[in-house]
Amino acid sequence: MAKRVKIESSCRDCSRCTGSPLGNAARATVRGTVRSTAALATLGLSEALTRRCRLCGHVMGTHR
Repeated sequence: MAKRVKIESSCRDCSRCTGSPLGNAARATVRGTVRSTAALATLGLSEALTRRCRLCGHVMGTHR
């Protein structure tokens, strides 16, 4: 897995950049579990094919 990088900037279309800290913590817990399971099942291919935002680095699914 890739090393996590602290986000220096945020984008206005991302629910993780503009959401509440409590909501983001709950979302990260659920998403982390699902993401880990998917990465194990696909031998990391799911992580390699995930599209990410150029500005904030979050997955594009969190953007409107």
